[in-house]
Amino acid sequence: MALSHPNSPKWNPIRCYDHMIAHDDVVYVPFAFGYVNYASKPDRPYLRFADVPTPRSAGALLGGAGIGVSAQSQHKQAAIDYALFLCSPGYQRGDYVKSGGQPGSLAAWQDTEVNALSGGFFASTLATIEASYLRPTHPGFISFFRQCAPHAAAAIAGELQAAELADRLNRLYRETRHSQPQRSVAQWPPILPRSSTKAKAAATAIGCPLWRRRSTYWNSWLPAASR
Repeated sequence: MALSHPNSPKWNPIRCYDHMIAHDDVVYVPFAFGYVNYASKPDRPYLRFADVPTPRSAGALLGGAGIGVSAQSQHKQAAIDYALFLCSPGYQRGDYVKSGGQPGSLAAWQDTEVNALSGGFFASTLATIEASYLRPTHPGFISFFRQCAPHAAAAIAGELQAAELADRLNRLYRETRHSQPQRSVAQWPPILPRSSTKAKAAATAIGCPLWRRRSTYWNSWLPAASR
C-alpha cells in the first residue's frame, strides 16, 4: 500500500487507466480488467497488458458480454442471422476489431493482424483468458461483488487478516446467494436453448468452442503498465 496511489481504492479499472494515460505517477497495475482500447493507440500514450503474475496465469476473473435471441422476438431468424454474423470469426477479427471492439473469438485473439493493430494485447493475455474462471451469474452476485470491495481493500491495507477476509467473503456469498427470490421457469425471459436445431446450426456455422461462440466480447483481470 505504501507504493500505491492514494486514490487507487476509489478507482475502477477505467478510471485507473485514464489516470495512467494522463499522468506519470502510476506505472504498473497488477490486476484489473483488460481493455484493448488502451493498448491500440500508439500515436498517443498507451498501455501494455500482460498475463496475470500467478502460476500458469491462472485465477483471473473472466468478464465480457454475451449475445442471445429472445424466443419472444418477432424477427427471430433475422436476429439469429445477425448474432451469427457478429460472432463469426471473420467479422470478429476484421471490422469488429478495427472499429474498436474486443472480440470473444479465439480466431481473433490468435490473429497476427489483430495483434499488430492492438500492440499485442490479445497474444499477451491469452493464457490468462484461457485459465480464468467465469464470474457467477446468479441474481445476488453483483450485490456480493460490491459488498466485497471494502473488505478486500481493508485486507490489502493490512487492516484485516486473510483468514478474517475469507470468513467475511464466504458469509457474504452465502447471504447474497440465498437471499434472492427464486424465479419460476415461466418468469425468466425465454431464449433459444443450446440443444435447439437453430442453435446446433449456429454451432456448425461458426465452428469454435461454445463459450467463445456465445460471446461477442471477453476481458479478464490483467496487469497493465504505462508506455
